Amino acid sequence: MKEEELKKFKKSLVITGIVITMFGIFSTLAGPAILTLFTKKTGSIDVPPGNCMTLTFHFDVNDEVEGYFSVRGGNDDIRFYIKDPFGKTIYASGIVTGRHDFSLTANTEGAYTLYFENSFSWVTPKRIYLTTSVIGTIAGFKALSLSGFILMILGVVSIVVGVVLKPKR
Repeated sequence: MKEEELKKFKKSLVITGIVITMFGIFSTLAGPAILTLFTKKTGSIDVPPGNCMTLTFHFDVNDEVEGYFSVRGGNDDIRFYIKDPFGKTIYASGIVTGRHDFSLTANTEGAYTLYFENSFSWVTPKRIYLTTSVIGTIAGFKALSLSGFILMILGVVSIVVGVVLKPKR
């Protein structure tokens, strides 16, 4: 490789490294917000009077779910709680009306269940309008955060190689 070609190659290697590093930083910092956009799910659940309906998610350790729901029907109220894989209630909001926001980070692997209980109403069904976002992890890191970190490392390596690359003599 001629010296002029080597200079062009080194320059492109450094520029590529800078771009990769910047993308890695962006992915690491903004990764959870971006993942939320791609994992958002919206739906509705009908809860008959005197009944309870559930929604179950399987989580690995440190997976997160966040969401909100609104209640329509009767007094627009529902009892809401979450149980972990062992059946222990880990979140209980009691009877909620209107919109309710919630979040959960799994501390153990397994099935986590959201409960929408209408047992206190013997006449009126309720409709739950639910939106959830589930963010998974890889080895304890958020997926885009981990890939962003790897990109940052690759970018820095590219910059270093571009700076220290010497022509053969």
